[in-house]
Amino acid sequence: MKRVIVCCGERLINTALTEDGELIEVISSEKRALLKVGDIYTGKIKRILKSGFAFIDLGRDRNAFLYLRDKKEQSLWDGSRLRVKEGNDIVVQVEREAENEKGAAVTTALSLSGELAVVSLGRGELRISKKITGEKKRSEIKELFGGNEFSDLDIIIRTKAEETSPENLKDDVSSAAQKLRDISELGLYRKAPACLYENESETLRAMKAFGDFKLVSDNTEVYYKYIDPNRLYTPTLYEGEIPIFKEYFIESKIKKALSPKVWLKSGGWLTIENTEAMVVIDVNSGKNNTKPHEETVFKTNLEAAEEILKQLRLRNLSGMIAVDFINMNSEDNNKRLIEVLEEKARADRISVTVVGMVKLGFVLITRKKSGLPLKSRLTSPCPHCGGTGFVSIY
Repeated sequence: MKRVIVCCGERLINTALTEDGELIEVISSEKRALLKVGDIYTGKIKRILKSGFAFIDLGRDRNAFLYLRDKKEQSLWDGSRLRVKEGNDIVVQVEREAENEKGAAVTTALSLSGELAVVSLGRGELRISKKITGEKKRSEIKELFGGNEFSDLDIIIRTKAEETSPENLKDDVSSAAQKLRDISELGLYRKAPACLYENESETLRAMKAFGDFKLVSDNTEVYYKYIDPNRLYTPTLYEGEIPIFKEYFIESKIKKALSPKVWLKSGGWLTIENTEAMVVIDVNSGKNNTKPHEETVFKTNLEAAEEILKQLRLRNLSGMIAVDFINMNSEDNNKRLIEVLEEKARADRISVTVVGMVKLGFVLITRKKSGLPLKSRLTSPCPHCGGTGFVSIY
């Protein structure tokens, strides 16, 4: 049974997605309006650095930053001369939320996502998911979007489009395209700083992808105001005396998800460390020392592979992920391990790519960034150790 449990605190709204009692994902959002990935603003350029960064005032506590030398920002340049200057208004979209001391990252390459495609203002480029392999379907899509109607757009067709009719696909793209054009035009008239488009909350997007579920909230008014103002889902009001996350054993499971150590049923464990550059995961066989060795290692690695994909989603870890599995001698076992990782990655609503095994013996995985990691959402650095996890004894 799938269940979505919403806990409304004084500052944060925490939403837990569970299936058969297992915690699948936790999304946290603040009640006060924050910049979200996908939001589109008219901002004012406050400062341009020689290094190629521009700081944009979006009317928030911290300025957002725009990397002007990114390939996506070609429209801002006329050869080697920059078309914009300090004091100009500029329309930008949030690419990454503010984190720690960093402001939000923004881009001028505006895009909107439909159910079947991603649409952005561009030069008429069409990309089709590699997972759509049928030549007939690919030719049908190319013919559908080959006319002048979409010549000002770049379109990425999702894998999900393979199962839909041409009419539905065209309607999905046309709807997103018209909305994007309207937003772009609105940006010409709105004085900065101003919000032109507010993306759906991460919570609501996760719920839409979760399928059929039972929804429970300890405050339905807060839920409708901050999570689901259009009332797409109707929650059951929880009125128990025990806090809702304790009642459904969510609190204890979140504590485990914040620990660097994850135990496996076989007796082995994972150690998960999230650095600024990448996520590093080590697999240890631990108590699982039965014979023969190769078979034991293979089983432990397969169990670890499944758990790793669950932990990436639960902890919302993204970017480059390096996994140090236990060494195996069999090429067939190594191949099967990669296949299992790819299979389990499909369950994640966020795009996950299993790059493969590199010469050093690590398996590289990438996961698209979507909001802050769970640890950054729910914890703050210790004032005594500064977040290092160590206290000096001197």
